[in-house]
Amino acid sequence: MKAQRYSKAVLWSRLYFAGSCDDVSLEIIKQYI
Repeated sequence: MKAQRYSKAVLWSRLYFAGSCDDVSLEIIKQYI
Protein backbone atom coordinates (compact mmCIF):
# COMPACT_ATOMS: atom_id res chain seq x y z
CA MET A 1 0.00 0.00 0.00
CA LYS A 2 2.80 2.40 0.86
CA ALA A 3 4.61 1.65 -2.38
CA GLN A 4 1.50 2.41 -4.40
CA ARG A 5 0.98 5.75 -2.65
CA TYR A 6 4.65 6.58 -3.13
CA SER A 7 4.54 5.82 -6.85
CA LYS A 8 1.47 8.03 -7.23
CA ALA A 9 3.22 10.84 -5.37
CA VAL A 10 6.22 10.55 -7.69
CA LEU A 11 3.95 10.54 -10.74
CA TRP A 12 2.06 13.65 -9.65
CA SER A 13 5.25 15.48 -8.68
CA ARG A 14 6.62 14.75 -12.17
CA LEU A 15 3.39 15.97 -13.75
CA TYR A 16 3.48 19.12 -11.67
CA PHE A 17 7.09 19.74 -12.68
CA ALA A 18 6.30 19.03 -16.32
CA GLY A 19 3.30 21.34 -16.18
CA SER A 20 5.48 24.12 -14.81
CA CYS A 21 7.81 23.89 -17.81
CA ASP A 22 6.75 25.79 -20.90
CA ASP A 23 8.70 23.42 -23.17
CA VAL A 24 6.60 20.38 -22.27
CA SER A 25 3.67 19.69 -24.54
CA LEU A 26 0.30 18.29 -23.52
CA GLU A 27 1.06 15.08 -25.41
CA ILE A 28 4.07 14.34 -23.21
CA ILE A 29 2.01 14.97 -20.09
CA LYS A 30 -0.68 12.59 -21.40
CA GLN A 31 1.93 9.83 -21.60
CA TYR A 32 2.34 10.01 -17.83
CA ILE A 33 -1.39 9.72 -17.15
